[in-house]
Amino acid sequence: TDSWTLDNQKAWNLNQGKDAWIGGFTFKREGYESLSDKSLSIDRTSNALYTSYTHQFNPKFSTIIGMRGEFIQGNGYDATHNVFLPQLQTLYKINSTTSWYTNMGKSFEMPSINSKYYSTKVSSRSILSPQEGWTYETGVKKIRENDSVKLAVFHMDIDNKFKWVKESDVFAGGDSGTNIQINEGKFRNTGVELEYAKVLNNHWKWNAGATYSNPEANDDGNWVQESARVQLNTGVEYKRDKWLTNLTWMYTGDREDSYYR
Repeated sequence: TDSWTLDNQKAWNLNQGKDAWIGGFTFKREGYESLSDKSLSIDRTSNALYTSYTHQFNPKFSTIIGMRGEFIQGNGYDATHNVFLPQLQTLYKINSTTSWYTNMGKSFEMPSINSKYYSTKVSSRSILSPQEGWTYETGVKKIRENDSVKLAVFHMDIDNKFKWVKESDVFAGGDSGTNIQINEGKFRNTGVELEYAKVLNNHWKWNAGATYSNPEANDDGNWVQESARVQLNTGVEYKRDKWLTNLTWMYTGDREDSYYR
């Protein structure tokens, strides 16, 4: 696979620096070619126009309105898609270190460029649709000189969510040893997230986080658990001059039944 991306944007400061406007354009070209069979190849071209406007109502409260237009060209497998993606953010500064924010936006994601060739048995009858939906988040951030903490509540509603399954689970005569990607019907998740970061010195930084949520999918009229409800993580980061390295530990608990059972 190969991918080429060109992005160009321009920013303008307005109203004596109180407001800001950003406009830009993105071009992306993706390609796939099988190493064993050169006839198995496909390309996809997409373009995007985007803009965002930041308005500061007063020293404590500001908003950002964003708009993005995605234009994906059909290639004989993927259909043509023209999608409008709005986003709204707000920020309220409670004091010099603490702020309350909200974020709401529409999401959109195309399937992998090589999704047509996950398996030759299903390439002509398993056509993936893009996954898209809405995400919402609100929370409080406290950022001090040497540490920061963030508490957030989020919710998402997604249609056509991507999922990996065994070929034999979805097609008669399919291979039980072949994993393929499909679309689910609907996906939703609501949860709370806590993050903490601490600057230990000029070179070391430590962080920790915890998430509790209720991820569910509905593919046949019933909502069932989709992934782990509990996630814990911690890590350290070391930086010196231009060198950066980090180590992260992650735990997932209260997990869903594995699809291969």
